[in-house]
Amino acid sequence: MSSSDTTNTFNRLAAMLAQDPTLKHDHLAPDATLEGLGIDSLGMVEMLWNVENEFGIKLPLKTVEMHTVGDLVRYIDALAARQGARPPAAEPAAASALPAERSAASSRTT
Repeated sequence: MSSSDTTNTFNRLAAMLAQDPTLKHDHLAPDATLEGLGIDSLGMVEMLWNVENEFGIKLPLKTVEMHTVGDLVRYIDALAARQGARPPAAEPAAASALPAERSAASSRTT
């Protein structure tokens, strides 16, 4: 994985974690401990479920020790590389452009 992939993963993970008002967002950095952010065992399960959805990966059933945000980022990157994970969802503007392009294309053919 390149450093830009890792940065992208960190940014996507940070945006996902920012949705949880119970976490200590001001401490969010690659070397921040998950415990220090306020992620307990139940929070970890919920977070990993959200990671699967956000990154399009399937987490294995085996337990993996992760202590920091950076550990989680590297784990996500490794799984995404092995599983050929889908890219992030399209931006709303880009997604809305697709139907317009299809409409324009179909009007040209009729």
